[in-house]
Amino acid sequence: MMMMMMMMMVSMQLLLLQSLVCLSAAKQTGEQSAPPSSASCQAWLLQSIPTDMPELPAVPGVLRTGDVLQWLAGNSSKSLDIMSYYWQLLALPKNPASGDYGYSQQQLDQFGVGQAVYDSLIAAADRGVPIRIVQDTGFSPDFASESAAIAAGRPNVQNRTLYVSDWWGGGVLHAKLWISNKKHAYVGSANNDWKSLTQVKELGIYFTDCPA
Repeated sequence: MMMMMMMMMVSMQLLLLQSLVCLSAAKQTGEQSAPPSSASCQAWLLQSIPTDMPELPAVPGVLRTGDVLQWLAGNSSKSLDIMSYYWQLLALPKNPASGDYGYSQQQLDQFGVGQAVYDSLIAAADRGVPIRIVQDTGFSPDFASESAAIAAGRPNVQNRTLYVSDWWGGGVLHAKLWISNKKHAYVGSANNDWKSLTQVKELGIYFTDCPA
């Protein structure tokens, strides 16, 4: 399973590179960019912008990462594959050992997209969508508890931790990739972390109707 997901990740990364080349060429020539693969395949730029920073406004026409992750989970019906460095979609403001310690409930309500993404994953799992999750071992078990909770009691969810050192002697799984129904995908810089969705500048690409 992990090898198949690695191959799918490489395929989507190649598609990402092709899309960027098309976008760059179109910008230089003034022409409209061509779809990356099939006639229906489209690519959309994504961004995460730190909240309460008017000097860093969202770019018009660029989608928000948290919204797209919810769409991918919410619209999944046949499959949902996720590769993640670690998990912290849910804030831990009462844990002194957490980087979230000290945030007020009002602030967390404002930064609530992480909770919404997590809830969309739980809903997909409860719908019976086959979900496959692979994450790096470096943050286990503390930062793999959310994926474990998604898989708990749900046979349709396969949750695996990749020990990269057992395969190649070192390194980490640093990919951030979601694939829904084997044709809609996100690949980018944002971790499955509420701060990556509301407190950090992140970039990515959302592919629609791009069969692997």
